[in-house]
Amino acid sequence: MTDLEARVASLAARLQAVEDELAITRLLTSYGFAVDGDDPDACADIYTPDAIATIDDTVTLTGREELRGIVTSEAHQAILPGCAHVMGPFTIYVNGDTATATGYATVYVTEPSGRSVWRQSVGRWTFARTPGGWKVTRRESWARGSAQGQAIARDGVHQVLDENGSAADR
Repeated sequence: MTDLEARVASLAARLQAVEDELAITRLLTSYGFAVDGDDPDACADIYTPDAIATIDDTVTLTGREELRGIVTSEAHQAILPGCAHVMGPFTIYVNGDTATATGYATVYVTEPSGRSVWRQSVGRWTFARTPGGWKVTRRESWARGSAQGQAIARDGVHQVLDENGSAADR
């Protein structure tokens, strides 16, 4: 391989990584719009057919039909149409055809006195590259302040540090 071919291959790999991270960021953002838009089909479509989502280890949803329940549940329907899921920021780690994102979700609701935070969580999202693009295979969501949420936050920062070198190395 010539020097030019090596540079082009390196640039192509770097561009693919950027495109993958952008596609995953868009998918995470679209989750918020799907649930706020009362669109259970769009919500379910971001997941693989066999995906699993757990919320605070009290709710487990498996497969797209159950995942539609994120939108159709009584709890979610009660906050529509005045809710806003603000997703992120996220650290995203892509490893070939799989990826992991760690970040926040803050849900605001409209109340007579204005907007308030209904829930803030930290989550770990696992993805697979499919013929239809990136899809969620697993999602964990923990209330901010929980021990599990803190552990996920630590994992998210260490994932970045492991990829880029520790803060002491800089």
